[in-house]
Parts: sequence; structure tokens; C-alpha cells
Amino acid sequence: ELDHQLFLTVENFGNEPSQARVEVYLDDEITGREELALESGASSPLVFELVGGEAGTLRVELHARGDQLPADDEAWALLRPAERRKVLAVGVNALALKVLSSDPRLVVDYISPANYTSSAGYHCTFFEGYLPNKGLDGANYAVLAPPTTGGPVELGPEVRAPQVLDWQRTHDVLRFVDLTELHVARGRKVVTDGTLQTIVEGDQGPLILAGERHGGRVLYLTFDPLQSDLPLRVAFPVMLLNAATWMTEGLGGSDVGGLVATGSSYTLPVPGTDPVVTVIKPSGKRVDGVVTAGLLRFNDVDESGVYFVDTPEGRISFAANLASRRESRIVPMRDLGLGHAEAVKVASAAAGRREIWRELALAGVVFLLL
Repeated sequence: ELDHQLFLTVENFGNEPSQARVEVYLDDEITGREELALESGASSPLVFELVGGEAGTLRVELHARGDQLPADDEAWALLRPAERRKVLAVGVNALALKVLSSDPRLVVDYISPANYTSSAGYHCTFFEGYLPNKGLDGANYAVLAPPTTGGPVELGPEVRAPQVLDWQRTHDVLRFVDLTELHVARGRKVVTDGTLQTIVEGDQGPLILAGERHGGRVLYLTFDPLQSDLPLRVAFPVMLLNAATWMTEGLGGSDVGGLVATGSSYTLPVPGTDPVVTVIKPSGKRVDGVVTAGLLRFNDVDESGVYFVDTPEGRISFAANLASRRESRIVPMRDLGLGHAEAVKVASAAAGRREIWRELALAGVVFLLL
């Protein structure tokens, strides 16, 4: 069985140093404990080893002195038996194929575009410079180089030497990916239908897009990696393996999946024709989830913990966490940023009601004297 590692980060958002204890539980049985000291504003990454083959609910508890926000002291994840995920590579270059095949979690099959018929039976598919005209609705796939026609975006004219302006460092595909001074020889302008969002922004338009489309997860590069220096960077293999994990997260071959942030929505393909499924929240409250066109989009993720969804094929679970550094930082701010306006300085002032009757009475007396 493949072993697991649990990565987590503890951060002190307070103004004073703090002593903390981190405990990791698997189905209420403690599997790890760590003591640490954190200075104000400091963070500490932690790694816990988990034995392969184990499954259940992971819960992390933080115990810290003087903690003022208990709501973010617990986090949950769902640990499933590690299974190898089936990946289909269609026409991808030799370097990308070698990267994908190096991951022991993946079983990679390669075929040429001329021999491609379907992605059925695979958890995700990587295409390069080619996309079929149909059959991809609900599928998880990545486009490593824009095809001549078709796909989830409308292709525009070619652009020369696009420059990276920024990228979403928190997106799962771009975790630990550094695109500073990435050089791209040429790319394509694209027009999306709104289902894909820009995760790497260039000075002439999107360079990489990602999102959910018809119930599947899609990654789209608007340039050919071989027409850039991306394959020469560590970012290339990291991004490819991140993409494989992101596309298969929460599916049958995923070992840890179904993770969402509180306040966001959870989507799940649901077979059958039943328009309503039952969702059980961490508090035990049962609510209805509406299924539209075979897809559940549950927006009432307002509690931290494990949710259960009863579908025609059985019960599926997912975990929600308060994973927001902005919400955890409860120290009063000295500068308030209001959109594009200048920052507002927070200054102390005496607040109260000003009584003006005395001024009015004095004015009346002066008027009478005159």
C-alpha cells in the first residue's frame, strides 16, 4: 500500500508569542502530536506520516494559549485507501509523458490522436495540440497546447512573446509553482464562455485557464509549453502532477478528496433522475440538495466538518474547513483598503453627540439685543 503524508501549516495571527500543541486523529484515534512555539505573525509547516491502506476521517486539533478564535482550531480531511488513478495521454510530448509516468499513484496509457476514440474508463485525460469534437462533457481533461479548432474556448489570433503578469498561487494546479520571468515565444488569444477562469494572467490575455465544465474539471494552456522555457523549470513537473491530482480529486481513484472551504459550493455528479438528494451537515441537520442535469451544486456549506450526501449509488462524504487566512486574522487593522480608493487610516477619536442648543440660544439673545 502507498503511504500518505499529511501536510499542514500552523500560523500565529496574534500580537504575542504563543505555545501550541497540534494533534492528529484518524477516526477519533490519535496518530500524531507536535509541540511548537510560534512568534507573533510566524507560521510553521508540519508533516505527519500516515500508514498506507488506512481510511477514515482525519481531524486536526490545535490547542494554543490565549487563542481568541476557536473556530479555526480544527480541520478535517477524508482519507481513503490509496488507489492508482488511470490517466490517458493523447499525443503529449515525451517529457510530459515521463513526468506523469514517474508518479507511482498514476497508471498512464499513451495513444496518438489518430487512435483516440474515448476517455471512458480513465480518471483524466491529457491532450496536446488536439481535442475531439465531442464526447468530453463531464470529463476531466487538460489541454497542454491549444488545438487548431474546438475545445472549451474560442481561439483568437496568435500573440508574440506574452509576459506573465500574475498567477493564482493558491489554486491547486499552481501550488509550489513559480512562474517568475517565464518566457513564452507565442500563444493564442482566447474567448471563454465563463466556465473557465484565468489562473495565469498574461499581458495579452489568459495564459492558463481552469475550472469546472459540465461536471468535469478542465485545465487549458493557451500556449505550447515546448514554445517556452517552462519544460526547463521545476514548475513544469510540479504543475503536471498537481493537475492530475486536481482533476481526479474526490473521484474513485483519489486517496484524499472532497475538500472545500466553508462559504463555497460543493459540486458532485449524481447518476439517476432523482432531482433531490439528502445532504447531512456536520451538526446532523438534514437538508435537500437539488440536482440539475445530473449535477448537484450544494451552496449551503456553512459549517466546518464532514458532510454526507445520500445518492442513488450510496453515501458520499466531503469535508469543509475554515481555510481563510483573512478570516483568521482578527487583529484590528490600521489601514482599511476600500476597493481602488486610497487606504483609510484608523485614528482614535472621541465619539459622541454634539449639542447645539446653546449656540442657537446665544444667537437668539444677540438678535433680541440688536
